[in-house]
Amino acid sequence: CYVMVVISVFNGLHENRNQRGSPGLMLLIAPPAVAVVAIDAFDGNPSEFSVAAEMVLGWCFIVLLLVLKMGPRIAENPKSFGAYWAYVFPLSALATACIRYALIRDSTTADIVAVVSMGVATVALWVVFVRMVVHMLLCFQGKGRWEDPLLGIHP
Repeated sequence: CYVMVVISVFNGLHENRNQRGSPGLMLLIAPPAVAVVAIDAFDGNPSEFSVAAEMVLGWCFIVLLLVLKMGPRIAENPKSFGAYWAYVFPLSALATACIRYALIRDSTTADIVAVVSMGVATVALWVVFVRMVVHMLLCFQGKGRWEDPLLGIHP
């Protein structure tokens, strides 16, 4: 099911230019990143990282590079209140998978990848938090506005 969603999303990108760089595309990273930890936990050998988990971790990095190539649109006004928080969870899930990999592999390269991914997830958390606070302050000053698709409020 996930593979069909990924294929459908990437096939539809050429038709809908507004979707490029959307925070929702980052959510494509979360399911395989969580699956890495699950596959490794269920393989029955806690001292080894399974080949299947390594393959899925590699897929996570490929999807991350594809999504980053499209350019996240964090500088634009958000479409809804919590839109930019979609950047945080997938990067945190990927960092968790990289940390799990580094704990088992015990190599310098794996440790560097884990530390970098954890740093990127932390920076993303702070960038999204600061971006939301800045936009909230603009809204309080009357210079910005939050859309609400559920209530039909649009600027």
